[in-house]
Amino acid sequence: MQITIVDVSSLQSLVSQSGKPYKAAELTYKNEQGQIASKKIMEFDKLLPSFLSFKSGDVLDVVEVENGAYPKWVRASVVTGGSQPVKIGSGVGTPKSTSTYETSEERAKKQVYIVRQSSIGHAVNLLGSGAKLGVVLDTAKAFEEYVFGLAPSEDDQVSFDDTFPDDIPY
Repeated sequence: MQITIVDVSSLQSLVSQSGKPYKAAELTYKNEQGQIASKKIMEFDKLLPSFLSFKSGDVLDVVEVENGAYPKWVRASVVTGGSQPVKIGSGVGTPKSTSTYETSEERAKKQVYIVRQSSIGHAVNLLGSGAKLGVVLDTAKAFEEYVFGLAPSEDDQVSFDDTFPDDIPY
């Protein structure tokens, strides 16, 4: 069906009959017979962002499917002068959701940072707060390599005598 937009209200906060809050926009349009009608577009409707961007006078081709007592608009195409319609709701013109989940590479990198930070903390606990930075970092590196199953080479190993300062007088 083809409609002409008369007005699109901004998103409004409403309350259902059961008392639950929701948001919706009111679309006022003129149908093919020239009659004025209106339709509420709910916040969960994927067409809402597109309809909020329309202005008075825009002509749309709307595809409607029966959904019980309430027909549902599943796709709309903006009719432009002389060019192909721009489809809304079929992947073109609608905002795409981007994943906020970490990739496996990002998770692995974060895990290395966590182990590294923990190793430094444990090295400070082992050596004491007065230990030299280089000794702390070498010890932390040994802890990190152990956690990840990497055996430190002979050159990288920290000896017990090197880690503790000679603080006990004889």
